[in-house]
Amino acid sequence: MGIIYYEEVANKAFSVGPKKLKRFAKTAGYCVSTFLLITQFGFCCVYALFVAENLRQVFKGLSNEKVDLEVHIYMLMLLPFVIALNFIKSLRTLSIASAAANLLQTTGLFIVFYNLIQELPHTWERPAFVDIKKFPLYMGTAIYAFEGIGLVLPLQKEMREPDAFGGPIGVLNTGMTVVACLYTGVGFFGYLKFGDKVLGSITLNLPPEPLYETCRLMFALAIFLSYAIQFYVPFNIIWPSVQFRFKLKADVRRTRVIELFLRGFLVASTFALAAAIPRLDLFISLVGALSSSCLALIFPPIIELATKWDMRRERGTNWWLLVAKNTSIFLIGIIGFFTGTADPRFSAMLSQPFSGSTPLDLFKFYVEELKARYEDEKQLIKDILKSKDFEVTIATTYIDFATILSEDTRSATLDGGNVKIIYEKLIEREKERERERIKEEQKIKRKLETAFLAVLAKLDPPIDEDSDWDSVRHLIANEEAFMAIPTEAERITIFKSCIRTMEESCSHHHSKAKKSFYSNKKTDKSKKIKKRSHSSSSSSSSSSGDERRHKRSETTKKDSRSHSRSDRSAHSHSSSSDSEKEFQKFKPIPPRKQSSESDDERARLESPEKSKATEKTSNANESFDDLEELEKQRRILLQQLAAHHTTQ
Repeated sequence: MGIIYYEEVANKAFSVGPKKLKRFAKTAGYCVSTFLLITQFGFCCVYALFVAENLRQVFKGLSNEKVDLEVHIYMLMLLPFVIALNFIKSLRTLSIASAAANLLQTTGLFIVFYNLIQELPHTWERPAFVDIKKFPLYMGTAIYAFEGIGLVLPLQKEMREPDAFGGPIGVLNTGMTVVACLYTGVGFFGYLKFGDKVLGSITLNLPPEPLYETCRLMFALAIFLSYAIQFYVPFNIIWPSVQFRFKLKADVRRTRVIELFLRGFLVASTFALAAAIPRLDLFISLVGALSSSCLALIFPPIIELATKWDMRRERGTNWWLLVAKNTSIFLIGIIGFFTGTADPRFSAMLSQPFSGSTPLDLFKFYVEELKARYEDEKQLIKDILKSKDFEVTIATTYIDFATILSEDTRSATLDGGNVKIIYEKLIEREKERERERIKEEQKIKRKLETAFLAVLAKLDPPIDEDSDWDSVRHLIANEEAFMAIPTEAERITIFKSCIRTMEESCSHHHSKAKKSFYSNKKTDKSKKIKKRSHSSSSSSSSSSGDERRHKRSETTKKDSRSHSRSDRSAHSHSSSSDSEKEFQKFKPIPPRKQSSESDDERARLESPEKSKATEKTSNANESFDDLEELEKQRRILLQQLAAHHTTQ
């Protein structure tokens, strides 16, 4: 099985989870994609702000505070270099830059710890607890530590040996253990060293000395090289929709130009957003609380429970222990989400007066515009398909669907996400039609089978487990129920199922089966020849009185056989008419014509949507009831055949 991305994991987990969650599978995937975009773009903003702030400190220290430019100036100087770095598309190529960044960060951490462990105060000199108002800032910053959650699956996909990613001593566990130790060490010693004066990044607390200026420069360069890694995920989420929107797959040169432009535009957007909130500590806390809490603490427990939902009744699964664990993680994520965004500094920043519409008003306008746009694009897609004389079937792929739309010039304004949603709804509608067609075919087949069994039940003498199809066929070949079965194979299958049912019901009544009236002719003749030879050899020793008695009994048997033949022909004629009447019962009843002025019609005209839903539900219920009734009649006929055979 190939490696799948985070949003695909959520989609598939909801698809195999509880029935009530299956309809939200696509929504879960879209939700994860949205938070991934917010998270990764937020990380890019933090990275841009971090590099600019550290460069500012470096130049300020080297110039003895003579050069003290605004952080926005350094961000503007960095922008062209970051855009050029993000023109690299391959994650394997970026891994080289990431390896260099890791080396720089490791060296920088040694320098940081060298400073932290010098002249440490005693632990009792620092308050164990701080003001509760700073707790939201801590929650957001702590959850921000899960910044790599969106890169886990893409990194595993790009590895030469993906199986080495997991496991007790795999890449993931080893890396996270090292990261946890480093976070704990820097946090503990940083607070012990600087106390309440600690800044948004520990490098900003280092003294303005050449060694520590070099350390700041190394961290700035490391984060600069890591920017492209964080940018990789959101761009690969956005790019497929852009490709469809501008029909870029055919024109390679145009595709390359638009891709480079989009990369540059998105990088510039992250720098602009970072410049709008030039507070590193606030930005880290906001991104961590808003996005990382959902991706790292809220979504994973839900996904795991949905994936393992079918295992809840299996022994040895410790289902309730699993539920308790995931519930605890989920609650921690909820607490982090709400408390991390409750910092009063966020409220002060968002409550500033605006000359025009507020952000909430703009968001509402955007949502309403999306709804209106979806309906318009849905109608446009229907018009395009109608003009192309193209019908969507179950076998229609998304590529075929998109290709047909792209041939029309009107599709240039279509949104890629809406096209995907409309395609999925059309496919679901076709699947529903196919299910209804199969159900109707099964219903008709059951009717024909029940009528055929009714014909078999009327035969006299009745069939039993030794009956042969060739002997029975000519007796019912003129029956309407016989001719209604389309193929000979289906008739034989129904006949054999009837015989099999009789064998199962009669096996406990007889140790040895009786000879059937419709058994194989050749077998009967051979048995008669053997019997005659045996009787002739034994009759030579019988007395003359026995011969006279034997002749009288033979005469009596012949008379009874002649009467039996006449009765059988008469009864066969009556059974034929009875079977035809029985088949008439199972003919489909023609639909009753309803008056145009009936109450149902008026209700349908008043509320067409409700009427369609009600009519669809009633048709489905009637179809289901008819199938149940036919199955019940079929079983009764089989039981009657078996009981009749047992009585005989």
